[in-house]
Amino acid sequence: MSELAITDLHVEIADKEILKGVNLQLKTGEIHAIMGPNGTGKSTLSEAIMGNPAYKVTQGSVKLDGQELLDLPVDDRAWPLSLTRPLQKRAAFSIEAGAEFWAKGCVDCDWETALAEHGDLLEKHFGRAANFKENRLLGENVAKMEQGLFVYVPDNVALAEPLTVTYLQDSQKQEDFALHVLLVAGKNAAFSYFEKVASRGDKEATANLVVEICALAGSRVKYAAIDRLGKNTTAYLKRVAWVGRDAKVDWAMGMLSDGKILADYDSDLYGQGARAGMNVIAITIGDKHDDHDDDGDHGHGTKKEDAGRGVDFDQDGKQGQGSQKGIGELAEVAAGRAQLLDKTKLDQPF
Repeated sequence: MSELAITDLHVEIADKEILKGVNLQLKTGEIHAIMGPNGTGKSTLSEAIMGNPAYKVTQGSVKLDGQELLDLPVDDRAWPLSLTRPLQKRAAFSIEAGAEFWAKGCVDCDWETALAEHGDLLEKHFGRAANFKENRLLGENVAKMEQGLFVYVPDNVALAEPLTVTYLQDSQKQEDFALHVLLVAGKNAAFSYFEKVASRGDKEATANLVVEICALAGSRVKYAAIDRLGKNTTAYLKRVAWVGRDAKVDWAMGMLSDGKILADYDSDLYGQGARAGMNVIAITIGDKHDDHDDDGDHGHGTKKEDAGRGVDFDQDGKQGQGSQKGIGELAEVAAGRAQLLDKTKLDQPF
């Protein structure tokens, strides 16, 4: 039997104390309801336990079976201790897939359903590609995550039709958008995934999107994405793949956002014959910094292929100097290639 013990917990946000000495003991099998009007600290309690850096613990302790959770990084609190917090927002995405997807036993579901019904797969693959200790932005994605998608294609299943997913970042009000996507390709599986990310509204907002691909031995994953976030959205985009023996992941990404973007794309190659290819086209009005890398060479016969093109526009639509930086090597930069995509068509909906 396990016990969660919260003792004299004080938490503040922006120098304002919200929790003022909370005490609570929970044992396996017990259900406790924490009730109260808005602003009394119900969400603050869960955010503090999960390690959201915006919530500062000034006093007290939170222990699980005697182990102090407040000393652990965010990912260690979630796995293997199985701590999660309730998601309070409806998943703002739509999915299109062929009938074969479900007929062949594939899984696609929101994060809350995945936690409830596919916890064994999440525990095995969540964080396998993305190292949440790498930087604070990755850690914040876990702490602030309100929605996400889990896709699993079983061993030896090949899909002819792509899976298409559209995510909507709501900028009609000021709030954080934290999304986590986990795609798992079983051994010798093959599928294509097309992702569209767009903004609605023009309020200032932040977005934190992390996509993990786990391509197990012999699998093939083709990933394509179009990002069209608004000019007042400041975003961190992390897309990373764990590529197993004789597996291959192909990336194709169009960065068409107008706000300030920090994009980081990685492929970690494990085992003989692991391969990854990446193609990126970026046309922006705002500031963009793009790091992409195929990392690893964790075996003989690994192969990496990169191509990048960047075109920047100022606020008047005039073309500037393109720039892309790769980790470990500079990607070829192409300025003067506006003909690749007609800028006047970028304001059209999907």
